Amino acid sequence: MESGSQNKIICVLCKKSDETEVTGPLSSKESISAHQNCLLYASAIICNISPTYDDLFGFEVEDVKKELRRGRRLSCHRCKKIGATAGCDEKRCKRSYHYPCAIEDHARTIEDPSAGSVDGERPDLKMPEKRDSDSSSGSSEMEESPVVLDSGVSSSPARPAPADASDVGATVNSGSSAAIFWTRCNEAMWTKEIFSDLVSQLSSLGERVQSQEASQQDYDVALKVLGASGRLPCIVSKLEKDLEKQKQDLQRKKAALRDAKAVLGV
Repeated sequence: MESGSQNKIICVLCKKSDETEVTGPLSSKESISAHQNCLLYASAIICNISPTYDDLFGFEVEDVKKELRRGRRLSCHRCKKIGATAGCDEKRCKRSYHYPCAIEDHARTIEDPSAGSVDGERPDLKMPEKRDSDSSSGSSEMEESPVVLDSGVSSSPARPAPADASDVGATVNSGSSAAIFWTRCNEAMWTKEIFSDLVSQLSSLGERVQSQEASQQDYDVALKVLGASGRLPCIVSKLEKDLEKQKQDLQRKKAALRDAKAVLGV
């Protein structure tokens, strides 16, 4: 049992091995293993390469090692252990967290840009206002200030925004995996290629379905894609209208034929 525990992959930033909706997937590259969201919300590193086929979600191994060393000087506001790399974006607030600890402390996604600092690079998290009863600092302003975890720009004045931040095509104000994924694809200029390939595959799938040469998997995939598009109710409604129109046309033709027969006396 001990050897199995020693071989377990553990995130270098949060020291956890579980893969949850909070942490995102856990992956390894060279000597580094980390959760996707722990990397995204670490204050002093950014995604530098395409995350699409990268084992460390687009983050450089050396950058993660530097962030790990920085985290060893910071203790988590919640669990009090060292390695807290997710910092507050509010300059007056000095709190740092392990990313999962921040979520446990009720951090939430900012969906309104006016609710916090959003730089257009990655989503932020905001902590609801609260006062720590065990604090002896005496600063109510500090304890009640919201904690904003910025996954793109460090709260430290020493770390400037990335030089190419203005090239990001869309501002993401949602912490969803989908928003993060497409933001990273836009940065790496993969989006057009992805959709071109998708259109090509859908066209081929449509041809197989139409020619009745599709496999059962093809039929299942085609229906799932149609459902995911959100167009299925509209398509069904259009089919019903088309059928109704055909029915009315047929009734008119039948009436015309009946009148013609009456005139001819047949």
